[in-house]
Amino acid sequence: LRLSQGRSRDAVKLLDELVKSGGRLKLYSLITLARIGLIGNDNQKAAQYADLALASYRDNMDVLDIAGDIAIRNKQYKKAIDLLTPVAQSRKNDTSYLLKMAGCYQSLGNLDAAIKLLSDATRLTPNSAIVHIELGKLHLLNKEFLGAKLQFERAMELNPPLSEARTCFAAFIKVLNIMND
Repeated sequence: LRLSQGRSRDAVKLLDELVKSGGRLKLYSLITLARIGLIGNDNQKAAQYADLALASYRDNMDVLDIAGDIAIRNKQYKKAIDLLTPVAQSRKNDTSYLLKMAGCYQSLGNLDAAIKLLSDATRLTPNSAIVHIELGKLHLLNKEFLGAKLQFERAMELNPPLSEARTCFAAFIKVLNIMND
């Protein structure tokens, strides 16, 4: 309630007290404190709360999820992959984790691993234009022009929303220009 009223300092104090009390709300409080840190761009504070949560609740998917997001924000891509892998495995129908992990692999320079993850994502959600677009971009970065072309075509067949279509169209034109050269 205090957060919704714009009183985040008061909320943080109360949540810190709940963490110290060690009661039933400790897990929820740690996750919320980590999110407040992320929202406020205090990555160090967010990471501290995530580490506290991980120390007590290492198998909790919500803890792994927020800790993975914080690791991405802090450019700790290998750590993010390690944290998000069990979340992706337990939430198989949610390809957002595969997208995040593919982005991490891309940042680490491992395009083949990123392409493999997003190829898996297209099998899980074949009608997701954004997954096809992101996979096409990875193929393009890896200079696999036919793969990129096929993914962009598939994305356009799915009639994506205008913002996604614009992203796809720009990359698709780039592929066609490269293929024509």
